[in-house]
Amino acid sequence: MPDKARGIDPRGPRFAAAITSVLLLIDVFLGLTGATVAAFVLLVAIALLFLWGVVSPRT
Repeated sequence: MPDKARGIDPRGPRFAAAITSVLLLIDVFLGLTGATVAAFVLLVAIALLFLWGVVSPRT
């Protein structure tokens, strides 16, 4: 009997999207309150994490 095709657990991408949304909201808040250096550093960190996810090999 063939094995069933396994899909991904939908909770993983949803959790990652929730964390990304929260970090971006914090970044917008920091930018609006005048902490532009902190907002820029956080935005660069978010962009680097996104880039890491794009270029890393799939497992």
